[in-house]
Amino acid sequence: MESPPLNISDRLTVVHGRIVAAGGNPNDLTIVAATKRHGMSSLLEACDAGITEFGENYFDELAEKATAMAQLRPGQVHWHAIGGVQRRHVARVASHVSLWHGIDRVEEGVAIAAATPGAGVLAQVNLTNEPGKGGVAEWDLPALLDDLRGLGLELRGLMTMGPGGDPELARPAFRRLRSLADVHGLRETSMGMSGDLEVAVQEGATILRIGTALLGLRTYDASA
Repeated sequence: MESPPLNISDRLTVVHGRIVAAGGNPNDLTIVAATKRHGMSSLLEACDAGITEFGENYFDELAEKATAMAQLRPGQVHWHAIGGVQRRHVARVASHVSLWHGIDRVEEGVAIAAATPGAGVLAQVNLTNEPGKGGVAEWDLPALLDDLRGLGLELRGLMTMGPGGDPELARPAFRRLRSLADVHGLRETSMGMSGDLEVAVQEGATILRIGTALLGLRTYDASA
């Protein structure tokens, strides 16, 4: 007989155990629950399990979920925009977002600064050269950082995505991101997801974006 599915509290305990096994301390990391295509029941369960940081890829879902959570769990949740920035929709969600993860063009920074002056941002760097992945090229990063600071945004750190497949394939990119953050005097490094969080922890992540390992399979029903 198969074991029943773990609930979110159990999954959070497992994630904490994985972090410790990798040599990290869960209390020193920000664990962002990636809510893309997860319904409200999962978000409420996650909040009740003690998860306070939520990340959303899609701005329409972010607006709907953040509005609902503000009513159902007022003051308990912080929202991270972890997908590509949709400039024409920035104003719609800006009041909900505590940290923008995916900034790779100055035009995105301009839109964010106009909507919420001084907003916290991370610059996304593409360190795998994979087609279709967002992020500024490493050699263009210094100019982007200068531009974002010039806009008055609070530049907190850097973000990247590892390649799919073997988690070890992500190690060079994660190590390089930590190095770049240190060179530019930035603390935060948003890297590591469900499949490669151990490597991210070992290479100096301060923020993990965890979806399936925390919330389970996606429901594709925002009302569920």
